[in-house]
Amino acid sequence: MEFSGWRILKLWTPIQNLMSLSDIMHRFKSFTTNQYRKLTGEPVIWQRDFFEHIIRTNRALDSIRDYIDTNAERWQEDIENPSGHGGDDVRAWIASLEDIP
Repeated sequence: MEFSGWRILKLWTPIQNLMSLSDIMHRFKSFTTNQYRKLTGEPVIWQRDFFEHIIRTNRALDSIRDYIDTNAERWQEDIENPSGHGGDDVRAWIASLEDIP
């Protein structure tokens, strides 16, 4: 399955319609973390949360794509970076999407 140029693994089972988005994300994060650990020995690759958000406009979708594309560049500003400045608050940013026409 392709999504915005990234390959998405099909991890869910035939009972996928019984699983919540949280369940699917948990499985995806667990699978990819375990594979990463096997390759590198590093313990963690994910931040603890994810955010469910209904994308209502093309402008909001473009904003989300830009946020994802520039995410690594903003790590020093990320609120979850222990040595960062804490200026990049994803919760506030998601709330601002509601204002995009």
